[in-house]
Order: sequence, then structure tokens, then C-alpha cells
Amino acid sequence: EVYVEERERGITQLNNDRLDIMEGGEFFKNKGVSSILPYASNRLIISTFQQGVFEFNNGVIKPWQPALQANFKEAIVNVMVRLKNGNFAVGTQNHGLWIINDEGKILVQLTSGKGLQNRTVLSIFEDDLQNLWIGQNNGLAYIELGSPFIFINEQVGLPGTGYAAYLDDDKLYLGTNTGLYVKDVSSKTSAFKLVENTRGQVYHVGRYGNDLLVGHHNGSFRIENDQSIPISNEP
Repeated sequence: EVYVEERERGITQLNNDRLDIMEGGEFFKNKGVSSILPYASNRLIISTFQQGVFEFNNGVIKPWQPALQANFKEAIVNVMVRLKNGNFAVGTQNHGLWIINDEGKILVQLTSGKGLQNRTVLSIFEDDLQNLWIGQNNGLAYIELGSPFIFINEQVGLPGTGYAAYLDDDKLYLGTNTGLYVKDVSSKTSAFKLVENTRGQVYHVGRYGNDLLVGHHNGSFRIENDQSIPISNEP
């Protein structure tokens, strides 16, 4: 099937040699459609630049992922692609790239200073290895979604050079030359935060018995409830 946005009419469908307005297609008149994607059970996902993203089902139109509509409108959706694994890649004008699953959860957000050199995404292509090629207004970016590895560095909010790491249930502790940082890995949106009074060089993090201990250039610390408790000031 071939679908066409006609700005003055809405969404039309190619029938033989004619473009006929679809049932309900006039809803998109003058809305500025940026993508039309096939969805389950002959439904469509239709994104607009500034009016949100919609699910189109035999003339019935409703917002797709209502909780994200304000984000879509603010970000300006330039392009949307359905990935091979069923997730959606959303390229925006103001907020970079989002990877969203079918339940509406934002799995990944890359933007200026966080994986991308620019916050504007104009085009998206998924290659055979399930990695993404991103067209931006200052060049190309390559995103290795298919890789099992993710860089954890200053671009994703971790200051300094990495020296130590320890996963304690859902809390990831990372020691760098600027301090000890912690993040809740069960939340994709949580950021690394500095553990109080640990600024400086961290050499080691580990659990011994019931104690989470840190080796630091100022001595040794025990971590409780994301607070540092000095044990020794021996270097």
C-alpha cells in the first residue's frame, strides 16, 4: 500500500492511478506528517512534526502512547522508524534520538553531549546488524544498538577516568579519578550522582561480608545508604 500526505487534504491512499482520501485521513490536513509506519493488525503509526504521534485504525484515530505526547510536541518529531526488534526509533529536532518500546517506555535517549554531537536528527537507517545510521544537520552518526557494550563516560554523565566498578543489586557504583558515583540501573532515566564526601581518586569498590568498602586516596570508606563513612585515613 502507498500512503501520501497531501497538506491540503490529509492522508491519501494510492488506488490504481488515483490518490483517494482515506477514511479519517482528513484529520491530518495541515498537520505536517513526518512519518507513516505499518503497525500490528493493519494499523498505522503516523507522526507529525508538532502535533504528536497517532495510531490510525480503519478511520479511528487516537494518540499513540498518550503519556509521551507532550514530549513529542516539544521535541518536534522529524522522523520515525520501526526497528527489526519491534521498537521505535524517533528522531527529533530538539531532543536527539529516542528508542521507545511498544509499551511506551523510553529505552535510550541520545542527544547533544550524550552520545551525539548535535541534538537534531533528520533521518534514520537501520542496517543488517541492527545498528543505526543517523543523518544530522552537521554530518552522520553511527549508533551500535546491536553491540552488547555501551560506553560509560563523560558523554553519558560520568565525570573522570574509570578505575573501579561494583554492581550492588540495582545500584552501580563507579569509581573514577574525581570520586565515587552511583546510579540506579533499574531506571533508564536515572543519572550518576556523586556519593557524598568521596571527591578525589577512587581505586577500589567491593563488598566484604555485609560492608560495601571503598579504597580512596584519602583512605578507606564504608558506604551506607549512598553516604560515605570514614574507616581509616591511611593512604
